[in-house]
Amino acid sequence: MSGLRPEMILASIIVNEAFKKYGKDCVITEGTGSKHGRGSLHYVGLAKDYRINNIKAERYNIVAEIKANLNDEYDVVLEEYPDKPEWDHIHIEFQPK
Repeated sequence: MSGLRPEMILASIIVNEAFKKYGKDCVITEGTGSKHGRGSLHYVGLAKDYRINNIKAERYNIVAEIKANLNDEYDVVLEEYPDKPEWDHIHIEFQPK
């Protein structure tokens, strides 16, 4: 399968609105491309990553906003890398429980 699944379109709208609420640009850094772990939902169009390495204090509010507006079928993960802060991002995937 190639391309993003419709479930991720809904997530993208909500993510964009959360970034906009805090006056930040929403930048997708990964969709279905690049290299990910084995079995990653990126490969089947059910995960996206968003840049936050340029956002410090507001990143926690943005994540909270996204979590509040997506249902529990979505995992919203703030991924922070102290040794490589340029890799920091928000990972969102659709994974029904």
